Amino acid sequence: MPEAPIAAKKNKRSLRSLLIEPFAQIRFGLYMIGCALSFMVLIIGFFFYSFYKQYEQVMEIFHIVDPEVKWDMILNDVFYANSYILLGMLASFFSVFFWIVFRETHKYYGPLVSIKRFLNELKQGHYQNRARIRKNDELQALVVELNSLAEILEKKHGGSSPRT
Repeated sequence: MPEAPIAAKKNKRSLRSLLIEPFAQIRFGLYMIGCALSFMVLIIGFFFYSFYKQYEQVMEIFHIVDPEVKWDMILNDVFYANSYILLGMLASFFSVFFWIVFRETHKYYGPLVSIKRFLNELKQGHYQNRARIRKNDELQALVVELNSLAEILEKKHGGSSPRT
């Protein structure tokens, strides 16, 4: 019977898991954000390039050739206002995108951590343990099946393996 407290102790999260697992959880999200950021950099580059070309056409029409006047005309209040709006929209996009990615990966990664711990307990012969995940997490059907497997093993082999 001393195995039960040991098993319960192993189910608790360590300081290492509290600090490292959230970073592993959002690895997929970081890949997604990296892809989105790359695409946004291309869009911003195209925005500034097209803005520059538009002002070059205006300068040709009005025969402006002085380089100082050229940049004063390009970098005007309209350019800055549009740039601030674009940057604000990008910041909003990345904030919402990061929140959604973190929230959705949490629904999958959290259960996977719990399932991995549960399987380690089964490997050690602690068949009385059951996998538990939050109600809103994905993979509920898998956890039900794993718990059925644990019940079968517990009936077949008893509460814990004599290997410990």
